[in-house]
Amino acid sequence: MTQEDKGIMAMTTFSAVARKQKDGFLVKAQSRSFTIHLDEPREFGGQDRGISPGELLLTALGGCMCMVLTALSRQHRIVIRDLWIEVEGDMDLLGYLNGTGEPRSGFQQIRYRIHVDTPASLESFRQFHDAVKHRCPAGDTLLNGTPIVMIDIVQAGSNAHAD
Repeated sequence: MTQEDKGIMAMTTFSAVARKQKDGFLVKAQSRSFTIHLDEPREFGGQDRGISPGELLLTALGGCMCMVLTALSRQHRIVIRDLWIEVEGDMDLLGYLNGTGEPRSGFQQIRYRIHVDTPASLESFRQFHDAVKHRCPAGDTLLNGTPIVMIDIVQAGSNAHAD
């Protein structure tokens, strides 16, 4: 059975909308029927009313890896009773604050630690992980420098006008 037979399109576009809220850094983000709030911690000028964008990126990577390992465990004959992934990253805040591009404003390195309850040996689980980790879309996006393209800038609100 091909992917098309299963109703899976080879190329699918995912989308989200992030909208600044009235005060501070608070952003309301929506994708499909889900909403999350993003903010910066107080020590970075936010009001700590949501997860920061950097933390969300780490969360997405950990969540994606959990899903990939779970989805592919059966075909690799690996039983997972419990699984969680700790993800951490190092970011030089001067890159964000000084605006020069040096140092980079993004994570310099991201690391993760897998916690698993499985009857398989840790070596077997490590081999399983190594065989499937490339199938995590979040990890692939981070590792392979996916281009980010601004499509357009659109005048919105009461000041909208045609040029």
